[in-house]
Amino acid sequence: MKALLIKDWKLLKNQGGYFSTVFLIVIMIMCIGSADTAGFIISYMTFLFSVFVLSTLSYDSYDNGMAFLMSFPVDRKTYIAEKYIFAIFLSLGSWLASILLRLVFFFIFQTPEGDVTEFIYSSPMFLMMALIFLGYSLPIHLKYGSEKGNILSFGILGAACFGTFLFLRITDSTELIRLFQNITDKDFGSLMAGMAGFCIIFWGISYGISLRIMVKKEF
Repeated sequence: MKALLIKDWKLLKNQGGYFSTVFLIVIMIMCIGSADTAGFIISYMTFLFSVFVLSTLSYDSYDNGMAFLMSFPVDRKTYIAEKYIFAIFLSLGSWLASILLRLVFFFIFQTPEGDVTEFIYSSPMFLMMALIFLGYSLPIHLKYGSEKGNILSFGILGAACFGTFLFLRITDSTELIRLFQNITDKDFGSLMAGMAGFCIIFWGISYGISLRIMVKKEF
């Protein structure tokens, strides 16, 4: 597994110019933006780095690369486990980096304490969304390949966003926001535990599906 992690890390390093550009864009947004842009920055960085995990699947499959990988002393279960570990590493790492970066700017520009507290309370939601996206996207990409997988993954994401938008338009979004704030204020720990438990169960199901798909694949 160590060799697979090194391989994916090398692929990530090869995209250094691209991610450096992203980092500069984030810095610019922080400099000219307000506290309200904090959520966008976290979701942008976390989601962008998470999507790179799907790109590694495309690299592995290119030009019969998967058959070549399986010729090494690496079994299919190890390959799937490595992808999920690498996905957690990238998602969690980019999420923490974006939070720390934003907190530094909060300190520099002396942002009001209330805005910082709201930022800290809402930030775990962005990590959860990235993990959910990867949780359903990894099996889809393994099953249908990169091209169809991207269409399906982002199609599901778009449908979910559209459905959420319609739901908020139909219902009283103000009441929902107030309810969420009450929960975070009164029992933030239980909310985080529930979110973590949901992600663990969701990823466990996703891992099982991905492993079954990989076992049945022919190269």
